[in-house]
Amino acid sequence: MTLDGDEDGPAEPQISGRRWRKARRSSADRALPSYAGLGARVETILRLAEVEASEIREEARQAAAALIEKAEQDAAQIRADAVAEATARATGAGGEEQC
Repeated sequence: MTLDGDEDGPAEPQISGRRWRKARRSSADRALPSYAGLGARVETILRLAEVEASEIREEARQAAAALIEKAEQDAAQIRADAVAEATARATGAGGEEQC
């Protein structure tokens, strides 16, 4: 009789019991979550999140630059309109005094 169960004999039920316990432990191990490779998965998730955050920041910078450009153009137009109106009033005010 050997412990690996190659021979038939009185030890067979004991070996079968060992195999059963081993199979039971093995199935219990499979039921537990495996944390093997968890670090690599977390690293991948964090890397993807970093890339996505960089893309979002770049889009925000571009949107902000476009808004600033538009605001500067609007401000220049408002200044030009104000200068034109001030010039018109100054010219018109001189004409009113002569009447």
